Amino acid sequence: MSGYSVLDYLLEGKDTVSANMGIFLTRTYRMHPNINVFISENFYENKLLTDISAESRRVNYPKNFFINNDGIHTILMDHTDCSQTSETEF
Repeated sequence: MSGYSVLDYLLEGKDTVSANMGIFLTRTYRMHPNINVFISENFYENKLLTDISAESRRVNYPKNFFINNDGIHTILMDHTDCSQTSETEF
């Protein structure tokens, strides 16, 4: 037993499928470019492109919300004594 999943075995240590092993869909129509730039770089060897139609996607934030632009954000939370559940994440 190798310890690898079938997908890990077929990927041969790479993040994306080799051209001779299958088809890699190079374009996303759903992710905004501000999110896809991170996803593509970290998981798809910079091969995942954003279709121009996704540039107009927006999240409508409520007034006075602490996030007011598109992209990936870190929100720090106190998880003291929350080993099983976290009320702050609901």
